[in-house]
Amino acid sequence: MSLRGTPNLQSLQLWHANIWQLYPAIMNQAALPYKPRTSVGIALPRLDSPCFRIMPKRSIPIVTTLILDMKFSDGEELRKAAYMLSLFPSLQTLRIWCYNFLRSNKDNNVPGQWQLPAADTVVCLSNKSLKNVTLQEYCGTEAEVEFARFIVAGAKALTTMHIFHHAAANWSDDDINNHKDLICRGGKASTKARVNFHKSKNSEKSLRKAYSSVHRVPIV
Repeated sequence: MSLRGTPNLQSLQLWHANIWQLYPAIMNQAALPYKPRTSVGIALPRLDSPCFRIMPKRSIPIVTTLILDMKFSDGEELRKAAYMLSLFPSLQTLRIWCYNFLRSNKDNNVPGQWQLPAADTVVCLSNKSLKNVTLQEYCGTEAEVEFARFIVAGAKALTTMHIFHHAAANWSDDDINNHKDLICRGGKASTKARVNFHKSKNSEKSLRKAYSSVHRVPIV
């Protein structure tokens, strides 16, 4: 597959693709039109998928947007997600859906100290590439706070972190301010970084209703 014959291409999106099976045949600069501003977005499979494997020597510099679905109640997935960021040196936008139907910090069984990588070893953080981060269905668990703090303290070009907190949490302004303080406790690598909280429009009830209404699942 080559996209060299599409000189006007502005955006390429690959959804739920195991990109290391495609690279370098597709996911390299030679396969794209010569246009540095082309946006390339990747939505990876669930990190707990048994068929998903990380090949650490296959970094993909053309990806600018990364979408992850992960369980923050799983310490291994937290470490995997943090490590994977180093494989996308040109990453500008990171979006994470938190699969974490939890009610409070007490429900999280992940032990402390996740041994996340040093921020200066994650290229998209240290080279002023990553600018926008979104956490969807955030519950405020210890692991979620740790990951958000890791990004804020390490991303030198971060401008906005949008956190959509779980609708069932029903947080007050004081709760939100406390979570902001926890996330920013390690400091901000970027003076422009802003952490904004929003109430999610989704809910556990609506999500489970959507799951139970599924009638057809095509698997490609």
